[in-house]
Amino acid sequence: MARWSRQLPYCQKLESIRLARDPDVLFVGNSLLASRIDAVALNKGGALRGVSFAPLNAALGGSDSYDQALTAQYAIQCHAGIRTLVVGFFDFQLTDQRRVKPLDLTGNHMVAIDGRFPVSEVAAIYHFNAVEAGELRMLRAVPMAANRASVWKYVELVRRSMGDVGMPHQAKNSMGRAADFAALEADSPQSFDTRAEAFLQYPSHFNVSYEHLFA
Repeated sequence: MARWSRQLPYCQKLESIRLARDPDVLFVGNSLLASRIDAVALNKGGALRGVSFAPLNAALGGSDSYDQALTAQYAIQCHAGIRTLVVGFFDFQLTDQRRVKPLDLTGNHMVAIDGRFPVSEVAAIYHFNAVEAGELRMLRAVPMAANRASVWKYVELVRRSMGDVGMPHQAKNSMGRAADFAALEADSPQSFDTRAEAFLQYPSHFNVSYEHLFA
């Protein structure tokens, strides 16, 4: 299970961060930025001002502010030459104070379970108490528990391929079925606006993970 985990997206992202060559600009975010940074276009624009960039895209699809703070910290630890940080986020994430529990660490949130991060470091970013830090250690000790959602993904892919036999073609994009991705959207523009406007109600602070990240 541990060897298989190295093929998962979050693990490949950490490897790409580690192997980057002398980056000076760090991009952090979710699928809005993942695989969407055009280094050629960035440097073409920079050339107009006589500057060049070596970007590192640490954005991870399906991640939240906690995961992004962790990957950003890892990138900065690996590469002392980073001088500029670019963060992509949904408006409501700026002030969202939702807490994450160890059992929520599935999919790309499993970046927190990766052994290259000390438990104390993860606990500080995710605000785990002593009990939750113990749960994190248990997840690291039992790979099957940590990978339960990733394993089920392949079961679901087989189920879908069988269910599609003889059925009309469904629209797909880089994220999979377009209908599944649409299901992640807010129920209505008004619902999204309500969440985004939370920042106007609490303008004096950011989400605790972004506070950590910006610091």
